[in-house]
Amino acid sequence: MLGRLAILGLQTAQVPRVVVIDRDEARTLLVTDTLKTASYSAPRHLGTAHHAFLDEMAARTSRTGAKETLYRLACDVETLRGKVSSAWMARFEICLTVLREKEAELPIGLAHGDFTPWNAFVQSGRLYVFDWEYADRAYPIGYDHIHFLLAVGGDVPSRELADRIIAELSEARFHGDKDLARHAALFALLQHAAFYLRRSVEAGEVVPGFDTESQRGGLIDALSQMVAKP
Repeated sequence: MLGRLAILGLQTAQVPRVVVIDRDEARTLLVTDTLKTASYSAPRHLGTAHHAFLDEMAARTSRTGAKETLYRLACDVETLRGKVSSAWMARFEICLTVLREKEAELPIGLAHGDFTPWNAFVQSGRLYVFDWEYADRAYPIGYDHIHFLLAVGGDVPSRELADRIIAELSEARFHGDKDLARHAALFALLQHAAFYLRRSVEAGEVVPGFDTESQRGGLIDALSQMVAKP
């Protein structure tokens, strides 16, 4: 991914440069540079530098049509059957059905995958973004925006947080189209939930930690209702 980013040549953000990569049968050693000085800042809100980065990522990599990404998500969800609660499985199935009706219009593109205040900092007015371990070239547009909001959102009622996400996403990423923003947000949150549930299962948790987080499930439910009755 760092190699692809180097070829992409982002203008709005710096990313780590691979200094050394060495592999053998037992391990992989990856060394990158991190250009952090004493003058850096890591704001807990999406500022001008963050939006410029997200705008360029979308402009340079987005395309319309989410059939393959939705299929991949459905396959990931199927691997969770019998390992997470029936409530989560029902939630996934209902929302995937809703999203398939809109799949031809949904935009996807390159996403960092773990975009948070602690994986990015501002230095001399420019963003530096690192830790691209969970990056993906075909995630819903808005995934990184929502991931950042969830990381700093705190304990906010689901409907209130859903309204905030739609307001910000429609304005910043979808030119005021709230219906498309609702569907994209629901898509991003399903992708987010499937990723973290799968990671919990792989870690051997009997009851996956994410499975017990009522806010995320409630947020998806709130968005699902908004899509049905905007």
